[in-house]
Amino acid sequence: MRTGFLIIFLLPLALFAGQQKLDPRLTQFALDHAVVESRSDFLKKSDVGVMLRVVITVQGDVNEIRAAGAKIICRRGNIVVADIPASSLDRLSELPAVLYIEAPFPDKMQLDKSTVAIHAVSARMQSGLSGRGVIVGIIDSGIDWKHPDFRTASGETRIQYLLDLSQAGPVYGGMLYTASKINDALFGDGVVDSDDISGHGSHVAGIAAGDGSETAVFGTYAGVAPAADLVVVKATRDQEGKEFLIADQMIALSFIDSVAQLAGKPYVANLSFGGHNGAHDGTSATERFIDALVGPGISGKAVVTVAGNDGDNAVHSQVAVNSGGSFVSFNVGRYTPYPGSNNDLIVISGWYDGAQRIGVKLKTP
Repeated sequence: MRTGFLIIFLLPLALFAGQQKLDPRLTQFALDHAVVESRSDFLKKSDVGVMLRVVITVQGDVNEIRAAGAKIICRRGNIVVADIPASSLDRLSELPAVLYIEAPFPDKMQLDKSTVAIHAVSARMQSGLSGRGVIVGIIDSGIDWKHPDFRTASGETRIQYLLDLSQAGPVYGGMLYTASKINDALFGDGVVDSDDISGHGSHVAGIAAGDGSETAVFGTYAGVAPAADLVVVKATRDQEGKEFLIADQMIALSFIDSVAQLAGKPYVANLSFGGHNGAHDGTSATERFIDALVGPGISGKAVVTVAGNDGDNAVHSQVAVNSGGSFVSFNVGRYTPYPGSNNDLIVISGWYDGAQRIGVKLKTP
């Protein structure tokens, strides 16, 4: 087993108390473009040069960000998703309106429980509620739009909109399929070129809003809200459909929110994936974006996400730091190294009170 080198980044909990405005991956990109470009999920090349998809925390007017070459994709509160020229990264980071710039890290699929565990059927029978008049938004790996559980008794689709971010198109950079287009495809008069390679999105949509009609109306395998309308965003771009960049999550939430406003209906948006980036205390860009969207005093909207599948895994540690020093031990398991040298990295995120100053040392056994 080859030993890689270790990079440790400590990020202040008090937002952006330090002068550093670039997250670890963008810092690495600024230091060595070639290493990051070789396996980047936030970088794309265009006829105008290398572009970066980033999440920017801003204060005040965003016009100077646009003037620096940023193309704003969506905004909620002080969180902006934008495409920026790689050559403008340093310039943007120096703008007073920019507090922090981060690359959109990917979250992973997480789902292993079903409606039985939450007593969904008995709740539906007792309340008489089935989701009718409500939009269920699914942000995931896509959907099997032909499946009977997502169609009405007459065979038409229950999916009002399907936005596929894996395909180039005019809506948030993705291809949009309306209910009309999906119905045309279902009845042989059109094409919907969108799939769900991993099946995860279809699984999630079935649990949330499938009607079980492959067996009967609200049949044995009906979901939580079997009469709800569906708005689906395929928010994964990798071949296997297993990773979801936080920028695409924000785009998906913005799309579902705009559709619900247009329809005049309440909605619940579901994200059945997660990861280990961030402090998990409400301060990440995604968490603050959701708060701005559905926070206190905002009715008719809800965002649901998973509790996670890693509760029993030793991936986190907490330590009380004192003047005498404290330590955390960990093991680096076996891995397959990347070709070349100086490109096998371990990133450790440490979160602490930004008003304090701490030092970190790394010791091998």
